[in-house]
Amino acid sequence: MVLEHYYWYFQSAIPHRVRDDIVKYGQLSKKKEILGLTGELGVDRNAKDKPLSNKEMLNLKSLLKAALQYWIICLMTILCAQYIIMKNGI
Repeated sequence: MVLEHYYWYFQSAIPHRVRDDIVKYGQLSKKKEILGLTGELGVDRNAKDKPLSNKEMLNLKSLLKAALQYWIICLMTILCAQYIIMKNGI
């Protein structure tokens, strides 16, 4: 692939507008937090009758945090790639 510019640097990690939108979304989602059970935790279990133990809750939260981080990284990779392609006129 022949590029006009073989590198690109960003003055900030993400644009301030995008960062503010992510923070705003996170603050809104904390206010209306709902527990949903799937997989092993949700099989034959009613969360109202038998709530999660502290260990199960910590495990679930760590899995959710890892999944969210993964999707944010994917989104940022796509946005950066699109920007680089746009700047190089590919």
